[in-house]
This record gives sequence, C-alpha cells and structure tokens, in this order.
Amino acid sequence: MTLLETHNLTVSIGDCLVCRDAALHIEAGQCWGLLGRNGSGKTTLLRALAGLHRPDGGAVELLGQPLRMLSRRVIAQRLGLLLQDEALPFPVTVEAAVLAGRHAHLPPFGWERAEDRRLAHEALEAVGMAPFAHRLTSSLSGGERRRVAIATLLAQAPAVMLLDEPTNHLDLDQQIRILRLLHQRMGRMRALVMSLHDINMALRFCDRLILLDDEGLHTGPAAQLGTAERLSTLYGHPLTVLEGPTGPVLIPQ
Repeated sequence: MTLLETHNLTVSIGDCLVCRDAALHIEAGQCWGLLGRNGSGKTTLLRALAGLHRPDGGAVELLGQPLRMLSRRVIAQRLGLLLQDEALPFPVTVEAAVLAGRHAHLPPFGWERAEDRRLAHEALEAVGMAPFAHRLTSSLSGGERRRVAIATLLAQAPAVMLLDEPTNHLDLDQQIRILRLLHQRMGRMRALVMSLHDINMALRFCDRLILLDDEGLHTGPAAQLGTAERLSTLYGHPLTVLEGPTGPVLIPQ
C-alpha cells in the first residue's frame, strides 16, 4: 500500500536545487533513510513532503490524495513531522506536551479523552519519560526534550512519520532504543522517512535510502546505495568497510 508518493517533484531553497522531477513511492512497512551533506536540502525535502515548503513543481500525494487539497487537520491525522530542534513557545508539563500529539484526532473544541491520555502515557513509557510526566519541559535536558518530542509523535500515531535527525542530543544507548522503537511501531501499516548523520545507523535500521547530492535525488534499496564507494562519493571522503557482528560497518579512512 502506497502511503506517500511524489510526481515530478522539484524542490529548491534559495540557490540550492534539492531535487528535480523526483518520483518517490513510500510504501507501508518501509523505513527510508535520508542521507546527504550539510546544506544538501534534507530538511527542506522533509518539509516539502509534509506540505510546509512549497515545491517549485510537481505534487505530493498522501494516501492517494493530493496533499495540497487536504486540510492541515487531516494531514496531521495521517502524517507526522519531527523537526531537528522543536522548541515550545512556553513551558508546559511533559504530559501536556505529549497530549498535543492527539489534538488532530479530537472533535472541534473537544477535550482530551481517557483514550488520548492512555496513548500519551503509553508513548511516554515507551521512550522512558513517564516519571517526568509532571515536570515542566523547560527543566529538561536536550536529550530528554528530544524523547518527549518523539513521544508526541508516537501519541499522534500517523501513518507516515517524517523525522529530521531523530537521534539529535541522544546518548548512544538512547539512539539505539529510539530507533528500535520507531522501527517496531512502524509495523506493516506505517512508514518512516528519517534523515540521519550516522551512516551505520541508517544502514542498520533502513531498508531503503534517499541520497541527496549535487545531481539531485537518488533512491533505492539500502543494499545497493549504501556501499562504501557510493557513500564515499556522497560525502566527499573515502570510507572503508569492516565486518561487524551485525553486518558491514563503514568507517572513514
């Protein structure tokens, strides 16, 4: 089942052309890794896929419907976006921040229901932040705020999750825990697209890749695009392959 697709999508920001006439087909059960150098347009592409950056041409479809024809409420019910650094305009409790993920599912002018609170607390438990439910977000560390943002996305429960550097500010154990969690929650009915700086994390958790370089956008199975030769060219630095206990590992020379 196709959840998100693009038709002849052309996106730019300033003088940077991110992609031209790109065709993406994001299917349920797929995890896509978005890789590219700083300034290649990864964040801009994710924002375009979420309908927050107007493309220069082409169209995005969400569950078979043109994104531009859907209301932001309907989009939020089906698609979630995690930005690199999400700052709340004023301090709220951790619980209230995560409950915001349920707002698109509430009736107009409605209050959170018992089911919404259950989903919010389940999401906090999943990221290890349930003991902080009544803390103010302003009192949290950067890594703790990141986990709260991910819990908010989990509570939102969209079919498509777009994540911009989801492991920002996280310690190594939390990086693995969160990526495993996201992969498990994806299941067969959801899809993930996430930009990552850690090549090996991308190769470990993603079955497909999107590469952004000076020539535009390239997509394909991770096994084909995630080679040392291809990624050395992408990042402009030679990489060497080592065999690790969970598969090949790429290290810079």
